[in-house]
Amino acid sequence: MDLDAALNVVALEGRILRERLCLPWQEQAQQAVCALRFRRQAAAAGQPMQLAAIVGGASSGKSTVFNNLLGGHRVSLVTIRSHATRGLIVAAHRKHCDRLDRWLNHDRILLPTLESQPGRLDADLQGRPEAATVVQHDVAGFENTLLIDTADFTSNTAELEGDVTLSLLPWFDRLVVIVDHERWFDRQVVDQLALLAKRFAQPRVVIFNRTAEEALAEPDRVRLEEQARQLGSQRMCVLNYHRGRGFRRFDPQALGEVARFLAEPLPQREPALRAEIGKQAAAVLSANRDRLERLDQLERVLADVAARCVPASRWDCVTALMTHEERDRLGVVSRILGISQMREWLGRQKRWLEEAMPRLPWAGRRDTTAEPDPCVTEKTDATREERGRDWLSAQCERQIRRLNEEVTTSDFWEDLRAAHGRPPVLVDRGLIKAFRPRAEETVARLAVAMDEWNAKVQHECEGVSPKLIGSLGMTILAGAAILIAVPGPIAALTPLIAAAALKAGLIKLGAAGAFGVLSARPLARLTEIIREKLLASTEFNRVREAAESVRRLIEEHGRATADYLSQEARSFTVSPNDPLGQALEALSRHEGRSA
Repeated sequence: MDLDAALNVVALEGRILRERLCLPWQEQAQQAVCALRFRRQAAAAGQPMQLAAIVGGASSGKSTVFNNLLGGHRVSLVTIRSHATRGLIVAAHRKHCDRLDRWLNHDRILLPTLESQPGRLDADLQGRPEAATVVQHDVAGFENTLLIDTADFTSNTAELEGDVTLSLLPWFDRLVVIVDHERWFDRQVVDQLALLAKRFAQPRVVIFNRTAEEALAEPDRVRLEEQARQLGSQRMCVLNYHRGRGFRRFDPQALGEVARFLAEPLPQREPALRAEIGKQAAAVLSANRDRLERLDQLERVLADVAARCVPASRWDCVTALMTHEERDRLGVVSRILGISQMREWLGRQKRWLEEAMPRLPWAGRRDTTAEPDPCVTEKTDATREERGRDWLSAQCERQIRRLNEEVTTSDFWEDLRAAHGRPPVLVDRGLIKAFRPRAEETVARLAVAMDEWNAKVQHECEGVSPKLIGSLGMTILAGAAILIAVPGPIAALTPLIAAAALKAGLIKLGAAGAFGVLSARPLARLTEIIREKLLASTEFNRVREAAESVRRLIEEHGRATADYLSQEARSFTVSPNDPLGQALEALSRHEGRSA
């Protein structure tokens, strides 16, 4: 991106760096960008124009000097009240009225952050902080100069109104500095203005106003000359004492030095403006890189927390919808079968089993990185679907709570809070509401699948043993999950090994009296039913698929929550691919060349 394109981008969008992104982009830097863009476009069109500003403290006589330079017209209000001038009052020669209107109102390249309003000569104007009041004149000598009366930059009122003059300082090609008698030797005012004017390469002339009634003593003149040098000016003008207050006309020769100063060729300020802009752009880019690093760390943490808040397996989702009776039977089966027996059955597949067993909700071991399920108060008369909805809502609330905690304690938001007072953006339950229709549908599908599975078990086991009727559904489902349905070791289990393991498990359950006393033939028949008619059934697959859908929905909710929090944090950064970021890079590079 070339310099002019970069200036255009930042001139149009640069203020969001400070106002929305909380990056260290100062208002003076933004005004410097706009001022440099104006100078380059005006010069390219063969229409250079200098902006000369009259600056000084409150009640120093700025408006009086301004009016005298404009032939004595009472353009700006002169009063004993301090801070009478509240905004820029711009005096432009009539020959440039069309050009000025285009710059101010159509192209918006001259003082684009201010409104433009017309004013009249001899109207005692005060101006407004948010506007540039434009007055047309016919004064010779100022054909190519915009003479500007400014608000003071030393009063409390000026500070409350945003220090208009200091923020707009980069625009001014020349400064006429007014220092009244009370501030002749005020080093604070002199040093502050001298430092800023030096940064922006602004030639200066100093007018010392309100001298004592008697003649100026030579020691005082020497001290004033030293003050002028402190301001970076080799020119100065001392106005004679005038009794009374209010507007007065000067002797035509009194401001001759100032008129000659304003008639000099337009100063070459572009290198200084580019250096200042580049320095500020580099500071913003550095701060943005640091923030992107903290954002990357935050996003990794959020992704990890979101993953840890997902149920370990689809069978966690199944057990959440079980009745108390079904869970009791599940516990009996788990204790009887024993995890060590499962490892003996699998034999050579022990490594796969080691990976799978911690994910079994009834195995007595949990993933050390996972959190315990939130406590859900169940109604004894709640339906399977109602239990599922309550459990799913609790899972989502846990995700939101944990993710919000990570955001609140992150370095990313701690920096924004400390430096700019910006609190972290958190997630409320509104995100759960967006998932509610799908959650209700998914839970309902799992509840139906589980009921159909129980009906399937009851139907297939009729005639095997009366004790199995109506009581075996979740028991068989649990055994099937342990032996066959758990991801990991399943791929290694051959049908022969699976059948042997299932038969051994049922023998052990029978010996423990879980189903009553079973003879060899009913046991063989039951094994065959489970292996061929139940585990291979459509109903079993529906349970497995519906449970996986519930697990995926919780996983998706966690990712969506983490993504939302990441995006909110990312909205306080500038992407390297963003045109604004590329423009800042270009301005920083151009500063390096000019330096």
